[in-house]
Amino acid sequence: MLLASRWMGHLWLILVVIAGLSFALAVYLALTTAGVSFYLFPTRIWELMAGAILAVLEYRRGQGRAVICCPASVFCSCWCRS
Repeated sequence: MLLASRWMGHLWLILVVIAGLSFALAVYLALTTAGVSFYLFPTRIWELMAGAILAVLEYRRGQGRAVICCPASVFCSCWCRS
């Protein structure tokens, strides 16, 4: 329990690191083997982490920023698909 509470303080940092590594792997594999990059889960996890980062930020800041975060997450998900 103590370990979990200690890591929760750094949750956003953990999510950013995971997203960054996944994005870097996705870019690398897209340049070398594009077909493989699309179907591998580790290369697509950054998309989920982007939403998780927005959710953590929204939780910490309160509900006042839902007007900004919600359209931003929709834009990011649509942009990533194209």
